[in-house]
Amino acid sequence: MRLDEARKGLIKMLDEASIPLPQLEADILLCHVTGWDRTERILHPEREVDDEVSVRLIELCRRRCAHEPMAYITGEKEFHGLTFTVTHDTLVPRPDSETLVDEAIDRIKGRRGVRILDICTGTGCIGISVANEVDVAQLVLGDISKAALDVARLNAQSLLPDVDTSFILSDLFEDIEGCFDLITANPPYIRLDEEPSLQTEVLTEPRSALFDEDPDGLGIIRRIVEGARDHLVHGGVLAIECGYGQSRALSRIMRHHGYDQIRIQCDLGGIERTVSGARACHA
Repeated sequence: MRLDEARKGLIKMLDEASIPLPQLEADILLCHVTGWDRTERILHPEREVDDEVSVRLIELCRRRCAHEPMAYITGEKEFHGLTFTVTHDTLVPRPDSETLVDEAIDRIKGRRGVRILDICTGTGCIGISVANEVDVAQLVLGDISKAALDVARLNAQSLLPDVDTSFILSDLFEDIEGCFDLITANPPYIRLDEEPSLQTEVLTEPRSALFDEDPDGLGIIRRIVEGARDHLVHGGVLAIECGYGQSRALSRIMRHHGYDQIRIQCDLGGIERTVSGARACHA
């Protein structure tokens, strides 16, 4: 089968399954399976795709048509200019979370030799992306899931081989020691009653990393805000991702626990996505 014929077949399957941007998704699958880049596909549509490759393409396309996230199929996802390994044990890094990275970088820019803690780390994409942009002395990645922490370890070793990085299996701050200049977190914050409205792709991701059991979705976030105070230097920054309609409540929680210089930042869709604050020097 010719390459262009294989592409047409993939596009048809994806379109019939109502997958958005079927041409782009077909190209991603083709590049992933064949190892050819987009330029090669365009310049050489006549290339033959052997039977083994054809079978593999159809197999992966069927998974995508069942609304499995593409990142799980290819095993990787680009985030903040870096390519992260992704597995079913982690959330898929999303562009919305780049808002948290940018805010964290902005809050500590100019500081030298910073110590960073990223909890609920998953792939490690938040902590690693921040550490890639600042003068970091130490990076600590923490997660309650050993499987997720193993993925974060792979990513850190690949993307930040020269950075002093530790990996701590911990329920939030339970096994975390020391104080940090910056703590970041993208915790579970989706309310259970929101589940019926979520996309099928989202529901394939680890439930424990998505849902918070408190009615307002802020139960784990409250624990983070309270616990972080004991692990921040005076003037140290806590930056947290939150969901739609949660930012104002999160700001109040931070003030209640002695944070100041509180800022809210919107993602590209205009949703208030991150709240950050500093541990007050007098607190």
